[in-house]
Formats: sequence, C-alpha cells, structure tokens
Amino acid sequence: MRSTDQMLIDGINARRPTLSFVGTFRYANGARAVCDALGGQLEADFAGVSQPSPGESVQIEMRNGSYLMLGPTRLNPSRGTVVAVAAPGEVDPTLDPVGDEIPEPEFDENGNPILPPVPPDTTRCVVESDGRVMWLPFTQSYTPYVGHVVAIQWGETGGLVLGRVSAVPTAPGRPSVGVPPPTQASFRPTPFHASQSGTFESGGWRADGKVLSTGGAFAYGAALTDTIPDDATIVATRLYLTPEVLSGGPASLRLHELSALTDAPAWVGDPWEFTPVEGWQEIPVAFADWLKSNPGGIGFDAGADVFSSVTADPLCGALDVAYMA
Repeated sequence: MRSTDQMLIDGINARRPTLSFVGTFRYANGARAVCDALGGQLEADFAGVSQPSPGESVQIEMRNGSYLMLGPTRLNPSRGTVVAVAAPGEVDPTLDPVGDEIPEPEFDENGNPILPPVPPDTTRCVVESDGRVMWLPFTQSYTPYVGHVVAIQWGETGGLVLGRVSAVPTAPGRPSVGVPPPTQASFRPTPFHASQSGTFESGGWRADGKVLSTGGAFAYGAALTDTIPDDATIVATRLYLTPEVLSGGPASLRLHELSALTDAPAWVGDPWEFTPVEGWQEIPVAFADWLKSNPGGIGFDAGADVFSSVTADPLCGALDVAYMA
C-alpha cells in the first residue's frame, strides 16, 4: 500500500502545469531531439514524424518534468521563386555560407525584400517564398534561372531545390450553389507507439524485449481502438523499425490479437511479405484498418532480422496512421 506522502507527491505531479516555449533544433540523438533552449541545451522526445532541419526554430513543451518537441514553429515552403543566381567569378565572399536562410532582409519603400545580388557560391541559388529569403542548393540536373518557380524538398540537412515547377496550381473558386460541403475530415494523430515488444520462443517471451522476425511482436493495447473511429477510412499507414540486424531478405508481417504480450501470439489474417529497412516505411492500410476495431498488434512469423526493443528505442514499432472520418 502506498504511503500518504507518496499519494500526495503523485497528486502534485499529476497537476504540474504544461510549460510551452521555443527553442532551436540542433541534431537528433536516436529517438530524441537535441535543442538549444532556456539558456542551455536539452534533449526532448519527438512528438511527430517530421524531423526539423538543424538551426530551425521548434516548439517545445515540458509535461510532468519531461521535454517534448512538437515540431517546427512554422512550415517550410514547398514552392519558391528563384530571385538570384551566381555565375563563376560572381560569388560574394562576404556572405555567410553557414545555414540556408538569409537573416533579416531589408525592404524597399514598396515592401519588397532587397535581395543580395548573388548567393555565397555557385552551388546554391537565392529563393524567395512568402517574404522568406533563402539560399538553397539545387540538384545537378537543374540549372536555376531568375524567375523560375521551383519545388523545394526539406530534410535533415535543410532545403533542396528539386527543379522548376511546370505549372503553379491555383486556388479553386467558390463552389457552385447547391454543392454540399465535404462530409469527412482528414486526421493524422501523433504516431501510435507500441506499449510492449518481445519475441515468443521456447514457450515464453524473451526478457530483453527484442523483436526477432521469427516470432517477434509489438503490442499497442487499445491505443488505436480508443482513437480511430470504427467507420473511419484509413488513407495511409507507416511502420517505424530500428534494426539491430538486417538480413536484406524478406520478412513476413502479421496481425495478432494480443493487447499485451502474455500468451503465444495468435496470428490473424494473411501475412504480408516485405523487405524491412531502417526508419519509416509504408505498409498495407489493412493493418491499421483491423487495429482500429481490435486491440492487438503486429508481429513477424518469418525472416532473419532483429529489431530493437521499445525500451531501447521507444519509436521502434510505432505506427503512423492517416485516416478520414
């Protein structure tokens, strides 16, 4: 039985306020984000699947004494316009080549940004999007020209200009009278982390929690059933894996009926054969479609791979589900 003092401490912890603040993302340390904030450096759990670029401003919360990084404070643009390029011999050595965003551009009397004449080197071009001015690298197959509307892809190292956009989509006009509004909305909650992991062998579950592709499994309890409506339409499903051993060969992914890893896994439905990789990968929507109505999980019944336990990497086994309801 817990003491009165322990019950009082638990009550205080349950009522701790949530503190929200802004920091700067530096790098990823496994499943955690290392950020500059509050006058120092801290590590925070990732709350989503979108990893910011180094130096990007991020929103951080402190909940019950733990830090949680929610994501970038603003969305990176997917489109932009090339406003300056550099030819050999025209580079401006005074510009700082570290980072991809030109700080605090000045504006003329008409409110237009006064742009630097050239980027810091010939491997990048200056791109403007909604008042945000950036110098970005571009693919070897693309030659930038001033005025090009370009597509931008963002990753761990920042933005990359993929090439010129052939047509810029325009916003649709107002719908005709009598057209009903959409009856469904799209949702993409925070990824569902597995509550347990392990491998069933020799009549029991391994104590180390590692998931082997010969009888290993992840359990989610009622996480999906409590969140996704039974009549929802699953649009996409992704699985995150942290491999310790990758054979390079196929593995067989299955559904099971265990909300907690207690008994031997009771497989449900047909297996899906795939080649596991590190990180996120698409899996059939049928997996999330079944789990939205049935407490259980997923596992493996064939293969030669080994994946981390959820204790070693809480993101291993996570499911990223998008749906309409």
